[in-house]
Amino acid sequence: MPRDERTGLYIGRPTARNPEIPKPLQKDHPVTEEEVHIQHHAPPKMQKPREEIMIPHFNHLYGTLRDSGGWRYVIDNYASGTVTDVAGAQATAAVVLKSQPNWRLSQWPGGTNLYYCIRQFSIATQQPALAVTAGLVDVYYQDLLTGFSIPLGDFLSNGSATNSLNTIIPVPVSDPGATNIGILEFNLAGGATVTTLNWQIAFSGAYLLPQMEGFELALKGGPQHEAHLYPMHY
Repeated sequence: MPRDERTGLYIGRPTARNPEIPKPLQKDHPVTEEEVHIQHHAPPKMQKPREEIMIPHFNHLYGTLRDSGGWRYVIDNYASGTVTDVAGAQATAAVVLKSQPNWRLSQWPGGTNLYYCIRQFSIATQQPALAVTAGLVDVYYQDLLTGFSIPLGDFLSNGSATNSLNTIIPVPVSDPGATNIGILEFNLAGGATVTTLNWQIAFSGAYLLPQMEGFELALKGGPQHEAHLYPMHY
């Protein structure tokens, strides 16, 4: 191929490439651009562990019908009488049951104590016309064994009234066969005229069945209780 004398370059058809630039070497893994998707990780969760809680076992009260809570509805025995109140002083009357009680602690499996429950108390003036000056009569029931007192109410001295109660006397019965069980105390107030009063008081028996185990353990919490932390992005 002829050469140009001035430039020293060959004269002829141009080549496909510059012979002065070497051809690049073939690479095994050529670098190419790729679309990369960055995935966000789900926020971590903290699981609340289960915890043990104590559920208390409470004692139960049964009535003479052998059912739970029956002591609230049954009248097992009663006492009645008359009393003449005293101005400026206290009048008392003995509470003697009308029938021989049939309190049997052995009829209840596990029954340990029996309690009297006052279900009703009534009071009435025999001759209202003689009570010229009306006032109040304060009445209290006193347990014969320990002297524990329970208020039964305030009543007009020249009328009549009935109170329905569900009041347990918190003193265990030591003698289930006793008929003389307490004392009623009458206090005249408000300048009332002295009169003679009729009274009635009714009782039911409440048997205590204690729980042998004070409490039971239970599990609270678990997988359904989860607390989410702040999300973390990578």
